[in-house]
Amino acid sequence: MLIKDYDWDGQQFAFKPYLRGGAMQYTVDLSTVPCGCVAGVYAVKLDDFGCSEESLATADRNPSCPSIDIMQANPYGFNVAAHPCANGTCDARSQCEYNMREQGKETYGEAAYGPGGSLIDTDLPFQVKTEFVSDRDY
Repeated sequence: MLIKDYDWDGQQFAFKPYLRGGAMQYTVDLSTVPCGCVAGVYAVKLDDFGCSEESLATADRNPSCPSIDIMQANPYGFNVAAHPCANGTCDARSQCEYNMREQGKETYGEAAYGPGGSLIDTDLPFQVKTEFVSDRDY
């Protein structure tokens, strides 16, 4: 689903924030998301060719569209990933991935994230702020 004012607006009316050097912040409530599912926020580069609103609606994921998984989360894990594409072909694995459930354990401890977590208790709503850090040369 694209963020836009009206359902009938085409992709040219989709919300297109300038993210480089900026941030987005939102509240997440994962308390009712089952283990086998994720809640997600994604940024996808759309164009008039292979990455259109229609092509995204007809496929689970269009591998030729560069995208960022800003958030894929459930009560037991939180992931962020970038899927850059070269010449219309995306890598099978992300080039930039952070897994709170595994890598975060080393820094924050075994029970930092999850139901009753010491840092993020997923039984309760929590704030997420994603920053898109950039310098002059990108």
